[in-house]
Amino acid sequence: MHHYPFHISDFRSATMHLSIEEEVCLRRLLDEYYDTEEPLSLDVERLARRVRLDFELVSRILEEFFYEHGDGWRNERCDHEIGKYQAKANRAKNNGKRGGRPPVETGSVPSDNPEETGSVSKTNPDETGSKANQEPRTKNQEPISEVRPKPSAEPDPELEASFERFWTAYDRKVKRKTAWKAWEKLKPDRELAERITAAAEVYRRSTPDPHFRAHPSSWLNERRWDDEIVHARDGPSRNGSVVPKHVPDGFYDGNNPVGDF
Repeated sequence: MHHYPFHISDFRSATMHLSIEEEVCLRRLLDEYYDTEEPLSLDVERLARRVRLDFELVSRILEEFFYEHGDGWRNERCDHEIGKYQAKANRAKNNGKRGGRPPVETGSVPSDNPEETGSVSKTNPDETGSKANQEPRTKNQEPISEVRPKPSAEPDPELEASFERFWTAYDRKVKRKTAWKAWEKLKPDRELAERITAAAEVYRRSTPDPHFRAHPSSWLNERRWDDEIVHARDGPSRNGSVVPKHVPDGFYDGNNPVGDF
């Protein structure tokens, strides 16, 4: 045995009358008994040499705590603990030969083997011990309902139609998606949509070169349909194009056309 149960209170109450040397002798004899898993040798002189103590001291402790038997000096407590240890070791050995521990049958498990599973639930043999009374419930165990994306709202046909009229009237085909978002944000009614489209046509005529026009989205976001429109002056610019007297967004610096394009 590599270890054995040592009950401190029992040992202390049984050895209060011993000297330190006698207590050490008893402990060494117990260690020898458990280590060899057999009774102590009847050859007391040889036994005294093994525990490295005086012959008379060893003899006195043997007489008090052990009894002489045909195969050696025995102790009932030692024999009981060794018997339990060997029975457990034999079960483990036999289970190993059969491929592992056998399945636990319904009912309680023998209490002499604390390593085996606890009592089995009679209502559900697959659950043992405290597991039978547990029913873990977490959010992760709940059935997950299918999450369907909300259908996008159908675009307003009238709004789309009014935007198309504006887009045609403005006639600068850049950033259509951004311009549509600006139009959606405005959500102009029929009257406002007609006013914006009319202003876009005037702005287009006042700025013949589309490169000088603001992006449609910028024009809408800045509510440029309310701006005063100044028509283009007569005569070409340095690059041959007609330069409007009023250039929105600083598209013309006097020498070169500039802008957000």
